[in-house]
Amino acid sequence: MITTRAAALVDASQLRDVYLAAYEDAYHDLAPPVWLRDRLAQHRTVDWARRLQEERASGGDIVVALDDDRLIGLCQFGATTNGDDDPLMVGHVRRLYVHPGWQRQGAGSALLSLACATLRSQGCAFATLWVLASDTRRARPFYESLGWRSDGTIRPDETELTPEWAGRLDDVRYRTTL
Repeated sequence: MITTRAAALVDASQLRDVYLAAYEDAYHDLAPPVWLRDRLAQHRTVDWARRLQEERASGGDIVVALDDDRLIGLCQFGATTNGDDDPLMVGHVRRLYVHPGWQRQGAGSALLSLACATLRSQGCAFATLWVLASDTRRARPFYESLGWRSDGTIRPDETELTPEWAGRLDDVRYRTTL
């Protein structure tokens, strides 16, 4: 049975492991191999205990999904940092990742629901997130099935890419009413 709760500092290594597995799975068909390899190397050095502390210090949080005692997913959220949104009214989902072995079993929906309920309890009326524009097979349909919609804002990727990859790593912003 999948349950959710706020992350704890002792979850840090499991947060990193789930994030890396899910990140690699999410992007392996959507990004150039050298880009993915470099990103994974950078993400391996992230101190998730510090990330959790910093998110909480700014009013946000990280929540986790568990299957029995095994951490299988995470959602990091807080006030928006988008310059065109009011951080008192708009929350932002920074990361939502579920281990590939537990996807499509309700963990992502449960994590997103908990994050949105928390943001709503903090006074937010809306929430946003960024998703890879080219991810039309998994991420975008998932968010759309839960009522999220693109607001038309595109964030271009700044990475120097070969011509066949140009524009394929751009993000589109999704928004929902809480």
